[in-house]
Amino acid sequence: MTRPKRPRPRPRPTPTAAPTPTPLPPSLPFKWFDTAVINQNSKEAEFDIPSSHDILSTDRATILPSVDDSSCSIVFNGKHLQQLTSEDVIGSQFETLTDAENFYSNYSKVMGFSIRKNDIRYNNDGQTNVRRWVCNREGERAKKYVERKDRIREPRAVTRVKCPAAFRVKMNKKVGTWVVNQFIPKHSHELAMNYDIKFLRSHRSVKDCDMAQATAMKTVGIKTSQIMDFLVNQAGGYDNVGFTLEDLYNSLDVERRSMMLETDSESALAYLKGKADIDPNFFCKYTVDEENRLSNLFWADSIARLDYHHFGDVLAFDSTYKTNEYGKPLVMLVGVNNHYATCFFGCALLVDETIETYMWVLETFLSAMNNKKPISVVTDGDRAMRKAIKTVIPEARHRLCVWHLQRNAQSNVRNKPNFIKVFTKCIFEFLTPKEFDKLWWNMVEKEGLQNNDWVNKIYTKRHRWAETFLRGHFFADMRTTQRCEGMNAYMNRFLQQKLKLQEFVRQVDRALSHTRYKELEQAFKTKHSSSLMSTHLESLEKHAESIYIRNLFFMVRDQIRKEAQFMVSTCVTVLDRQVYQLTKFGQADKRWTVVYYPKDQNFECKCMEFQSSGIPCCHLFCVLKSLHLSEIPNSLFNRRWSKDAKVVECPPKSLDDQSRDILKMIRYGSLSTEFNEICYYASMTDAGYLKLKGLITQLKSEMLELSGNFDEKRGRWSSEKRNAAIIKDPLNVKTKGAPSARFNKGVNLKKCGHCKLPGHNRRKCPVLNEVGKEGDEKRKNITAYEVSSNASFDINLENEPADKNVVEEKLQEEDDFFCR
Repeated sequence: MTRPKRPRPRPRPTPTAAPTPTPLPPSLPFKWFDTAVINQNSKEAEFDIPSSHDILSTDRATILPSVDDSSCSIVFNGKHLQQLTSEDVIGSQFETLTDAENFYSNYSKVMGFSIRKNDIRYNNDGQTNVRRWVCNREGERAKKYVERKDRIREPRAVTRVKCPAAFRVKMNKKVGTWVVNQFIPKHSHELAMNYDIKFLRSHRSVKDCDMAQATAMKTVGIKTSQIMDFLVNQAGGYDNVGFTLEDLYNSLDVERRSMMLETDSESALAYLKGKADIDPNFFCKYTVDEENRLSNLFWADSIARLDYHHFGDVLAFDSTYKTNEYGKPLVMLVGVNNHYATCFFGCALLVDETIETYMWVLETFLSAMNNKKPISVVTDGDRAMRKAIKTVIPEARHRLCVWHLQRNAQSNVRNKPNFIKVFTKCIFEFLTPKEFDKLWWNMVEKEGLQNNDWVNKIYTKRHRWAETFLRGHFFADMRTTQRCEGMNAYMNRFLQQKLKLQEFVRQVDRALSHTRYKELEQAFKTKHSSSLMSTHLESLEKHAESIYIRNLFFMVRDQIRKEAQFMVSTCVTVLDRQVYQLTKFGQADKRWTVVYYPKDQNFECKCMEFQSSGIPCCHLFCVLKSLHLSEIPNSLFNRRWSKDAKVVECPPKSLDDQSRDILKMIRYGSLSTEFNEICYYASMTDAGYLKLKGLITQLKSEMLELSGNFDEKRGRWSSEKRNAAIIKDPLNVKTKGAPSARFNKGVNLKKCGHCKLPGHNRRKCPVLNEVGKEGDEKRKNITAYEVSSNASFDINLENEPADKNVVEEKLQEEDDFFCR
């Protein structure tokens, strides 16, 4: 079957050829914009500038507005930026030098290269006359740096390849515009691709809004790398953030340096002086050395002084390191408030850790506190601290930190688990002196520690760490410097090793504001809530809940619960007192004695818990129950633990409340919160997005105009000149703290298996190579260099002289002081 042929279609008339639009080059990362839309927002200018080296032109040129206007980033004079030639650009005019720079910046971004300023010339009036920009790969590295033979470090990568690309404008005085007299589009290197443009140096910058956000986050202790991750996530990726992590580091560093006066020390003192102007009870004192460098610095605000007035009966202080750029030790003087929480009394930066320096700290501290001296002091075993306390406040009872003692026991008495167990019992249990000595010497004899120097030395200091000898003296239940360590650990969230002094004092204030906020929170919970009664002595528990602060009430309630295990076995009246003998369920052979004076309702318990901590013990509650008392007597109530132990009508305002920086940050945070909500709803629909986008553009120009007259850099600090000489920054301080971990690498030297000294092995040991007395004498003359991994846990008990008489004399001196 023959298939019929398909009829040939009739030819259609050829339509009139429409002008083919110029396609957008595929490498452009920008959105295509209509030229008509571009010209609506563009500026136009005519130019006719005769010059010996300028090309005359009377054409009309489309001048790009600011680089911030993203709608003008593709077209220039009706032509795509990638298609521009020298003839298209030379002779064009710009109203301002900024417009010219914005044009070349846009052009370089579209083409894929970075620019830098190259040449500038001035007229006789000192005004800019000529400005030139070049490709950042213009020029070449000097030969003396390329041919250097004695280099130690790897040289930087070569980036200069003699690229000829350049752009130059000149001022036309007649018209008052800038005329392009040089434009070289040619490059001698490969241009960057679209995905590499974000790495070009001239197209990276941290915007003011990002800088404000980063500064606010940096202030609260967030790391710069974490801030960068947040900004990248907020911008929708690294392509949109507009800068690198290194740029953010540099910008934050510039911001930090802009806040400084002549020196870092002057800036820190100016900040403290500002606090003193607002807080009339603020106290600050500092010293300088012979070169007028800052040596010691102490300060305490009015809240700290008020806290010490109420809770200064017990003082604890310790030094911490690596908190500032100069390595100055930080000493925090703290105590316990009525919430059983750590309260801050003062802060000091020291030049060293000598006896004289610690004496200066204590004397200055007492001067700030109206010479009110504490009754108890808790520190570690630092010798300089101990001598300073003995000199400045000899009447205070000094207690050694038991945590440091336990760590030192483990490092000085190895492989003796029974010793650690008995030593811990000697620290915490309340024994009679005879029981203590019997327990101690039995342990020493059993473990064979009669010749252990540390064990013998620590026994002579038993009056400073054993509960047997410290019981009955008020320490507010503090046995360690853990409150100092806790405060230091919290401070370390804000303080860094390279922190400037003026940043350091600000961060200390931040940390203190947090701890004081927590105190106010506890006070609020105590005032506006009440606990459920859960013990068998409900009336006493209810009265305790009404007078004690919340945290202390929980401790008192625990004592009331323990009372259920005790019972009164005998009660004898002797003259004006009643003597109660108590027994505990399951321990019938053990007795506790409580003496009651009915005349003045005073109580005395053999355990002396109330005298030591200020909290009635379970034995006292047992006697109160037998006396049918429904309330805790005043004699058993320590006012420092009460709800109204510290009443402040209105705490004084700190510098942060009036600081321009903080006020600006508060405004920024408030506006950011509002805009977050607006942006959330606007992003739901296209109409909302477009409307908010237009409003933001309008508001942005208005806000820029309002803030145009504000000089942010000069508004941070007063530029008032000081009459006195400028205080220089301190030198780096070598402290007693453990060295950094990166410096400890390789320090663990190999030691000889025979003499245990470093520098040689057993085969080359000088002791084994000598025989008889000569070998013994040589061993005595060898200097031992030991590196202890437990150095940070030592309580710094100094090495005593080898002479036995001198040792006994020193130990006797210690006993004379602590056995008074």
